[in-house]
Amino acid sequence: YSVGCSLYYALTGVPPFPGGTPQQKLKWHRTEVPPPVASLNPTVPAGFAAIVDALLAKKPDDRPASADAVRAMLLPWAGDHVTRSA
Repeated sequence: YSVGCSLYYALTGVPPFPGGTPQQKLKWHRTEVPPPVASLNPTVPAGFAAIVDALLAKKPDDRPASADAVRAMLLPWAGDHVTRSA
């Protein structure tokens, strides 16, 4: 989930849930969906925005199950200079 929050911030320039009190932020992270990445940065490809959405899924079972799964999702976007072996 935190990788999704970091990518969201990197792509949009704002955290998924800006403002509010610490208690409100906790509630929003548990229950709300942030504005779509594309609404804040339309240059982000839809496929990459979908990865961010998957990482920010509210239910842990709906998120990638491991760091290896996240790596596999991100590798196609890394370019040719990245070593593909683990």
